[in-house]
Amino acid sequence: MNVTRQLRQLGSVIGGVVLLGSLFGASAVDAATYYTATTGHDANPGTAAAPFRTVNKGVKGLKPGDTLLIKSGTYAEALRNTIPGGTSWSAPVTVAAYPGHTVTLRPNAGTDILLYFAGATKHHIIVDGLILDGTNITGSGIIISYDGTDPAKSAHHIRIKNTEIKNIPHTGVDVRRASPFNEFVNLRVHRTGLSGSGHGFYIHSDNNVVEHSHIYDNSKCGVQFYDTQGGVNHNIFRYNRVYNNGKGPQGGQYDTTCKTGFWIGAGTGTLAYNNLIWDNQGIGIMVGGGAANAQVYNNTIHGNGQQGLYINGGSSNAVVKNNISSGNGLAEIYKQNSNPILTNNLTSNPMFVNAAQANFKLQASSPAIDAGATLSAVPDDHVKVSRPKGGAYDIGAYEYTGSTSSALVTAPMGLRIFQEN
Repeated sequence: MNVTRQLRQLGSVIGGVVLLGSLFGASAVDAATYYTATTGHDANPGTAAAPFRTVNKGVKGLKPGDTLLIKSGTYAEALRNTIPGGTSWSAPVTVAAYPGHTVTLRPNAGTDILLYFAGATKHHIIVDGLILDGTNITGSGIIISYDGTDPAKSAHHIRIKNTEIKNIPHTGVDVRRASPFNEFVNLRVHRTGLSGSGHGFYIHSDNNVVEHSHIYDNSKCGVQFYDTQGGVNHNIFRYNRVYNNGKGPQGGQYDTTCKTGFWIGAGTGTLAYNNLIWDNQGIGIMVGGGAANAQVYNNTIHGNGQQGLYINGGSSNAVVKNNISSGNGLAEIYKQNSNPILTNNLTSNPMFVNAAQANFKLQASSPAIDAGATLSAVPDDHVKVSRPKGGAYDIGAYEYTGSTSSALVTAPMGLRIFQEN
């Protein structure tokens, strides 16, 4: 790795670029790209023509700005705190599937965690386009945490995108206390909690974003924002699809402790909008007793086994606007106190195009059209159509455009994640 880097840097001497790089840190000119392939060898230099054999060898010497591209195959490996940190989002360390390739990490029996990040140096790391298969592990899929017992030594600014996380005994993505500013974009998280414990996501920290993801077939909650010691502030949950959670590993035996699609259990200032939440065994969206100032906007909540939207009496100052809650088992919207602001929500028949096929777009005669409040926090809809299209915002996750066709969403690295309706 060092020889390759030195050659690249030598070629950059013209015009004083190396001097600028030394003054301002890692930059595009001294960033390097390395390769791993099942046909490689760890004694190789990691070039495209002579790649490494293992992912762990590939990440070992990465520096801020560097990228490791992994070619197709199944790798019997976990990355347990082995990816070095970057310096900023301008100079991250990136570990990604080679464009158009299918890359699976499936460690052998005896491994506990697939991806682990801990310590103050673990930040500005991007993982892109992998399949994380926990069939043989004993713990969680991804953990972002702190080193030892000191929360001051926390990992942060980890970006996971275009990645599938499946077959996990415990939690799919576990973000521990004091590990903030992480991003989860375009993920598929399913079949977690196979041992009887664990959620799709369990977030304990501040300022995280979960967006454009499918979260389904998880044994307990699809997503929970909660910590027993408080915190969990200013997280954002948007453009997601959360369905069929709160059931047993094979979709049969119901879990008895947490069956909610999306649970805001604690913290202040959670913002949730443009999500589709349906067919979960318990509640669709729960605003829990430890939550303050939650903002729940323009979600479509349908066909859940219990309440569509439940606002606990211990919560404070929730603002719930422009949501569709329909066809849920116990109540569409249930509140235990008079504290929340509830306006422009639709609980009658919204006239979906085809709810049985999870097409929650609106028919032309839907009462949700032009019936919403204007919300600056929600500039567009579930598929990024700008709001409003008519005289006012529509209620629910979709803005009516006159079109109800489907479009296949393709992730930037070529990983097809989900079908939009």
